[in-house]
Amino acid sequence: MNGLILLIIVLNIFGIILGLDAYYYQLTTTPFMFWIFVIDCPLAAILFLLYLMGLTNPYFEAIMRCYALKYGIWTIIVIFSSSEFLNYSFTWVNLLLHAGLIIESFTFMKKRLAAKHFIPALIILLTNDFLDYVIGIHPPINNSLFFETAFFTVFLSIFSVAVFVLFYKNNKNIKLE
Repeated sequence: MNGLILLIIVLNIFGIILGLDAYYYQLTTTPFMFWIFVIDCPLAAILFLLYLMGLTNPYFEAIMRCYALKYGIWTIIVIFSSSEFLNYSFTWVNLLLHAGLIIESFTFMKKRLAAKHFIPALIILLTNDFLDYVIGIHPPINNSLFFETAFFTVFLSIFSVAVFVLFYKNNKNIKLE
């Protein structure tokens, strides 16, 4: 295993630990069956680690890439748009780890995925949005920005899928899966 891969693995494990710690209280108040939809960023990092360990099913890869892009962007934007987040959860480490999710979403591409591979990713991301903003399992956010955040989150789900569908469609250098 080369040094870069090892560094990526260590940073992802560190991010998972920090993320699960950040979600600890929310997990204690959320029914177990919804936990997978609570741990957005740690889940993105877990999915990426599984990908690095060899889980390369094209549907899984599409989900992994979209999760990392969406929640990397979401967290950075929400941190900078909410004084609540800036006061309590902002650190440069937090910012860098989430920027890392965005970067990871575009790394280690071995095969070109087809649009059909992204359909389950879109369904899962939109289900997560529904659970967050209709059922109410979202992380604590500024209530004055609730509707804007909900709209932005749904937009990011669609955007994340569209980015990769268009990327793979236009990048002929990656072999088609």
